[in-house]
Parts: sequence; C-alpha cells; structure tokens
Amino acid sequence: MQKEKLYCVSGLGVDERAFSNFRPEAFELVFIPWLIPKKKETIKAYSNRLFKENILEDSYSVLGVSFGGIVAQEFTKIRSPKKLILISTLTPFTKINPLLKFGLNAYIHKIIPTFLFRQTNFLVYWFFGVKQQANKNLLKAMLKDTNKTFITWAFGILRNWKNYNLQNATIIHGINDKLIWLKNKENLIAFPQAGHFMIVTDGENLASLPAFGFLILEYQGVGTDGLEKEGGN
Repeated sequence: MQKEKLYCVSGLGVDERAFSNFRPEAFELVFIPWLIPKKKETIKAYSNRLFKENILEDSYSVLGVSFGGIVAQEFTKIRSPKKLILISTLTPFTKINPLLKFGLNAYIHKIIPTFLFRQTNFLVYWFFGVKQQANKNLLKAMLKDTNKTFITWAFGILRNWKNYNLQNATIIHGINDKLIWLKNKENLIAFPQAGHFMIVTDGENLASLPAFGFLILEYQGVGTDGLEKEGGN
C-alpha cells in the first residue's frame, strides 16, 4: 500500500536534519528545502514560491515546525491539504516570548550581526529545551548553516505575523517551550516536559501520536499515553 506524502517544513532556516528522529510509519516524508527570500518578499509570496518548487500529490498533508508552521499556514490558504499539522509554532493559542518580541520590535536583528544569531551557548540550549549532547551538537550544526539573509528576513516576518489559518489543523506544542509560549492548552495537544526543539528531542514520541497514524485529530483534545488531555468534552 502506497503511503501518503507528508510535506515537512522545518524551523527557521534549518534543514531536514530537524526530522532525524521523526519517522511516522504511516507516511512518506517529503522535506521542503528553504529558498533564499527575495528582497522585500512577502511571506505569502514566499510560501507560494517555496511549494511551487515541489510537485504535490492530489492527496497530501503538510507539517510545519516553528517558522515552518507559519509558512505552512500561509501556503494552505492557497491550496488546502488533507491535513495541516503544526508543531512549536505561532497559532491563536501561543505567543512569542515577550523578551524575544521586544527584541524584534526594537529591530535587534538589524542591529546585531547575524552571525551572533547562529552561535550556540548554554542560554540558546536552554531556550530551545536541549539537554543531551547529541541534540546540542545537531542544533549547533543547523544554526551554523542557517543563511544570513534568511535570518534577517524571517525575523522581520515574525515581528507582526498573525495571519493564522487553522483549517483541518492539528496543533502540537511543548508545555516547556521557552521561545513560543502557550497562552492556553485548549484545542491542542500539549506535550509535557517538551521544549521548542521537540521535533528532535521528542521526535520518536511525536511520530507515534494518532495524529500521524490516522490523521483524525482536529481540535478534539485527544489524549495519548504520557500526554495531557486538553479541551475534550
């Protein structure tokens, strides 16, 4: 039986290595590589251009992680997938850490050299919720490879983006995410102990969720072993 394609968009500027621990058996993963944004390109135009580079099946689903979740929401306004799965990203139920929001509003990304945003230290690991050395090494390598132009452009998008699209969406978020905070735990799957880098640190557990086995979760607050049941009737 042919597996359905799940098109995966990773976090800000990083590549398919973010999905190294995430292998749901029910899907064939198709990784969408980032493109360099054009000067003054809107997120809508960028999202459309990004997916145009890939031949989409008649029936497919989209997974967006972190900044990739924003891009996924923008694209699905143009062409609706069977299912939209959002992990560690902005939705009406989450918000950017106020400290990060302050920095974005102060245009810190235009003041501080971009290479500093590609460095790692104990504070970066704490914000991302990374503890194991192997995961630290992976995060360090991916941030180092992130394109400078992409970083500056993406931070500009993050300043004011609220153009949500939750049609056919399942939202999964780590309770301990220190970059994108939970405002409430209703209408989503709240993952205990998980941080912003949960696609890596909790990839195996994520892949075993019913959402990736059957794609039946849609604002039902469905609980699974080890998860909190939120928003259910």
